[in-house]
Amino acid sequence: MNDRIKTFTPIRHRSILFMFVSVLSAIALLTGINYLAGDAESLAQSSGSKGEPARIVYSVGDDIYTMLADGSNRKRLTRNSSRASNPPKNQSPVWSPDGQKIAFSKYSTLYDDPFETSEIYVISSDGHGQRRLTAKGGWAASPTWSPDGQKIAYSQTVRSRSSNAPDSSSIYTVNADGTEETKLIGNSGGGSARDPAWSPDGKSIAYSVGSDIYVMNSDGTGQKLISNYGSQPAWSPDGKRIAFVSGRDKYGETCFHSCGISGEIYVMNSDGTGQERLTKARAMDRDPTWSPDGRQIAFVSDRNYPDGHSYEIYTMRADGHCLTRLTNSSVWNTGPAWQAVGSTSAPSSGKCLPRKRIRPTVDVDLKPAKSFKKFPLYYLGKKFGALLLVRAAKNNFIYEDCSKDRPKDCPQGLQVQVQSACGLPPLHKKPIKKYKTRGVLAIYYGSESGTRVHTGRVIVSISPGNQARTKKAIKALRRINGRNRRDGRLPPPVVC
Repeated sequence: MNDRIKTFTPIRHRSILFMFVSVLSAIALLTGINYLAGDAESLAQSSGSKGEPARIVYSVGDDIYTMLADGSNRKRLTRNSSRASNPPKNQSPVWSPDGQKIAFSKYSTLYDDPFETSEIYVISSDGHGQRRLTAKGGWAASPTWSPDGQKIAYSQTVRSRSSNAPDSSSIYTVNADGTEETKLIGNSGGGSARDPAWSPDGKSIAYSVGSDIYVMNSDGTGQKLISNYGSQPAWSPDGKRIAFVSGRDKYGETCFHSCGISGEIYVMNSDGTGQERLTKARAMDRDPTWSPDGRQIAFVSDRNYPDGHSYEIYTMRADGHCLTRLTNSSVWNTGPAWQAVGSTSAPSSGKCLPRKRIRPTVDVDLKPAKSFKKFPLYYLGKKFGALLLVRAAKNNFIYEDCSKDRPKDCPQGLQVQVQSACGLPPLHKKPIKKYKTRGVLAIYYGSESGTRVHTGRVIVSISPGNQARTKKAIKALRRINGRNRRDGRLPPPVVC
């Protein structure tokens, strides 16, 4: 399997493309480097020279975005209020069959809140006209449109208020105008039904129960087990195959709040036969979705930085080859869904594409930190080397994403915490070294506790990291809610 990560940009003129290929071929002969995968004809077709690629809708952090299927032309559709202490989260977007609307789940509170709620909403493809369809309470998620666009199936979870009792999930349908909610199936075989996916002919719905995949008629009858140890089924456009997620081969382990087997992307025939694994990474692969022509599968993976659980969107050919990275964002990119081919979109060819590094983006709201008034705040900027800022929560700045493609090229994450020096208890740990830098006192306490920098009325803690690493971070410190000194020095400590 060719697991080289590639991206591409459209090339307008085939003659220019052939010239480009000829030059790179000559370079390849001299250097031994293979710059391109596939011939010039394949690249010209893949570049969108015959029409604009279809769009992909997906979630970036808490908001919904779209992009072209080559990863370009990113557009934001929803915008949560930065003033809200707990803004809603918009997840699992999916296009309507005509490409004019997008259904999604809107979460009302934090993900780890046991009493959170979410409902199914619909917006137009340009982000306007947001409208709620469900109002059942609980957790409505994973919307999927019927092929005629008249109904939406979704999973409805009742969150348990007891740690000893499991959550209970059922699958419902609702009309696209929000009327006639109908329960299709509840708990089945001792597990909760979730992850519904409507078949292209509209006759069947695939779904997960526990760690198994079932198919039922669109009215909820005729439930049939087609695969053990799988979840997140996704139909191919011709209805002949189903992509899904499974950790059956136990190839890798993912640890977040707890550790579990990493998922991989598989495909099988619609009756459950002919199962084949497409990806092989020790990280988590999830959220498969087919391109409109059935030649590609988009999915989510944290393979470039598993330690930081940095989810990005990738595509691959339907046979598992031609792995291509589409996003490089500092927050999670999840839930991709391809727009059906319409008058302004052309199907992607599924050919291998030339490799090109994606420019990283930092999708973190810095307004709360910039307006913070209690004391000066310091951070390392949006980027610190290969690390990207993933969170700016009051006085904490977390760098736990990496702009590189390979884990071995990514350093350990960093945290910068700023606290008022007045009343802050001393760190009950023997200092290893004290030194002056940028005109202030820095105290190094070891690789785990890092370094404390005493400047002005605050103490800036940088951890983890050895002395050389934290020294480099201190050189990058800058004010986010005020001006920096022109001479590069930090304000001297002030006695409270």
